[in-house]
Amino acid sequence: MFGWFGPPRIPEPSKQQIRDKCQILFIDDDTDFDIVEILKRQGWKASLLPDVSSWNNAQLKESHILFVDIRGVGQALRFDDEGLGLARALKREFPHKMVVIYSAERHGDRFHDALSEVDATLPKDAEPYLFEQTIEGLAKDCFSFSRVIERICKDLEREFPQLDPDVVRKDMARLVQKNRVTGEEIGRKLSIGFDKAGSLASILSLVIS
Repeated sequence: MFGWFGPPRIPEPSKQQIRDKCQILFIDDDTDFDIVEILKRQGWKASLLPDVSSWNNAQLKESHILFVDIRGVGQALRFDDEGLGLARALKREFPHKMVVIYSAERHGDRFHDALSEVDATLPKDAEPYLFEQTIEGLAKDCFSFSRVIERICKDLEREFPQLDPDVVRKDMARLVQKNRVTGEEIGRKLSIGFDKAGSLASILSLVIS
């Protein structure tokens, strides 16, 4: 039942529920990168892909968090700046996915625009604990309604400043509660175009998956 003074309460998922849902993909030509196996032992669903040759790759499409090494990948799609170019393209192609750049290099192109577009960066030799902490934070951004709705409100504020964030929160909570998270429903509720509404539906649908 809806409250009079706020949006319906959407239960927050537990850590275990998030871990059970979240798919993590490392894109790295170093197929012996041991972080992947360490994460698996910790209960995460992690896999490795040596490079991306198509946006239709099944592993890529099913993953929620993408880790991209800056060297040795991106060559299949002919990115001149290798992993940096690939990471930037992934974030633009799949804005609802979380993208992390990592590197063994201590000195690189610190001004590449990919660094400002992705969701996090890490040194490749960071402790496994730091990788896991990064994953936990980004996974919450994918599956926690309160975190997801804040992402949506910030995104809409840039393009549609006339929209009231409180109204957006209430409308999106009702759609989640009714399991009616579609581009058509979001577009109708917010009076925005189908392409934008479809992108928001991809983000919000993870809350009810």
